[in-house]
Parts: sequence; C-alpha cells; structure tokens
Amino acid sequence: MEFIKNFIEKLKASSPERVGISVSADSKIEVILYDTESNIVKKCEKTNLKYDHMQRQVDLNDFESNIVYLLEKMDISDKLPIFLSLPNIFTSIKTLPTDLEDVELEIALNSEAEKSYIFKKAEPKSSWNLIYEDEEKETSTYLYSVLQREQTENIQQIFNNNNLKLFAIDTSFASLIRGLSIAGVINENIEEKARWSIVTISYNNYIIAKLHGEKILSITETPIAIKSIDPEVLYPSISSVITEKLGHEQLDNV
Repeated sequence: MEFIKNFIEKLKASSPERVGISVSADSKIEVILYDTESNIVKKCEKTNLKYDHMQRQVDLNDFESNIVYLLEKMDISDKLPIFLSLPNIFTSIKTLPTDLEDVELEIALNSEAEKSYIFKKAEPKSSWNLIYEDEEKETSTYLYSVLQREQTENIQQIFNNNNLKLFAIDTSFASLIRGLSIAGVINENIEEKARWSIVTISYNNYIIAKLHGEKILSITETPIAIKSIDPEVLYPSISSVITEKLGHEQLDNV
C-alpha cells in the first residue's frame, strides 16, 4: 500500500482539524470541518454554485461569495488549512525517462493534456505523483491530473484576498481514491493484489481506472453528454459502454 500511503501523505497538515471544500459538476459547493484524529465530520454545509460544464470552470465571483458565506455561517477559523477539490478535467498515467527535471516533466505532461479539447484554449497546469519506477529501463511512471492554470491561479488569489489558508487543490478523482483508502474500502484489494477497477461518472465524462493491487494499469477518460441521453435508456447505455471499455478481462471488484 506504499503508493496509496504516499499519495495521502502529500496532503497532511499540522492541525488535526482541516476544512474540505468540494465543488461538484452538478453545480454544488460543500464545506466540511473534519477532525483527522477522531475521524469525525464536525460541521457540514452546502449551497448552489454556478459551474460552466462546457468550459469546466467555476464562476469566480460566485465561488468567492459562497466560500466566504459558508465559512462565516459555520464559524470556521481562517487559521485552519483548506483542501479544495474541483471536478476532474483530465487524469491519466504517463511513463517518462527517470532523469527528467521537474520543469521538463511538467512540459511533457502539459503536452499530453493539450490533446484534450479543454486545453486547446486554456493553458494547462499539471500536478503529478510518482507511482512506480523501472530501474532497468530507467523510466518513471506518474499518475497526473491537469486543471486550467488561469483558474487555479485565480482561485489561489481569492483565498489570499480573504486571508484563507489554501493547502492544496485536488481533483475529484484523486479525492475519491484518497477517501476510499482512508475509509478502508479498497485496502483488501490492495493487500490481496486483486484485479479491480474504479469507475466514476460525471455530467461531462466517465473515467475507468484499472488496477492490480496498488498498481494502476490504465486510466481511460471519455466524454459523455448525459443530458442528451433519454433518461429511460441512460443506465443501460452507460452500462453497455462501460462494460465494453472494461473488456473481457476478469476483475475481482469494480
């Protein structure tokens, strides 16, 4: 479980209390106050938020006013670290030469992201986590996610303007993996080196991640226009597509 542990370790903070802010693609924003020592959610509030599904970005004015409103309503200290989770845009894995510097690595990953329509006009900002190395081939494999650089910088500025401590910006897919691990849901799959898969579906796309134990074998992200599908055939349509993408290989858990 070393990869998952390292993945979670990156978001540790000094205070046992932390604030989680989640933006969902169904135009909601939720704030929770969480105690990491007792594993208890102390407070939770949510409200509507303007979210552009085509451009995959929040309305910044609405975002700022809602955060200030919810934090004040919940009487949360501005001294606590805040973890922000945004809807996933682009997540994948990539194997590159081990000797790349961080700047070279970022350029390579951004180049991959630019194949997505979202980043044809918006400059990408990549973040990554090393998942395994092949010393014989001198390569490193990374799990990485990409958001719009301008949006992340504007969000950072909003937190700075309101004297709030933004500790990290995460994506919904990465948050899901961390949450499942902390909850112990996927531990058995990892410890028994099972072949398993995570499937997430949003308004815009679906992601299928195939794993063997803690090793990520592949990630497939495909656009899907859920609103354009007749509700009566929505579930069978999605089920059929996902089954096809998973292929005929035997999986222990999905």
